[in-house]
Amino acid sequence: MYEEFLGNGYTEKIRHMLTADKNLLPDRIINAQVNIGTAKGLVLSFAERHNSSLGLIQTEEEYKKLQDATIYYLAGIICTAMKSRTSSPPFNTKKYNKAWDKKREKYMAKGNFLMKDLLDSIGG
Repeated sequence: MYEEFLGNGYTEKIRHMLTADKNLLPDRIINAQVNIGTAKGLVLSFAERHNSSLGLIQTEEEYKKLQDATIYYLAGIICTAMKSRTSSPPFNTKKYNKAWDKKREKYMAKGNFLMKDLLDSIGG
């Protein structure tokens, strides 16, 4: 659904990052407008706070950094949904018991790192 922006296989990549199967994390959760919109908003907000324009992106490498940062933000956002989803049946089992808050913090920090690296490379 959002492959043009996030790249081919982004749903599988996010599932792999979160060690979640398709049963726990179907495409409809990954592609929920609230999740995608929030990830895009974080990217734009980060650029704005650093007085930069994403319109300065010119190379494939820079665009890949933007994609990766957005995917990390999206994974972090989805961790909140997974924490809630795994707190009740049928997903409140040992198989799905993960440190969702820790994963969220890790992915949000990685998204911030990638955005800073991107903005530094485009002069933002």
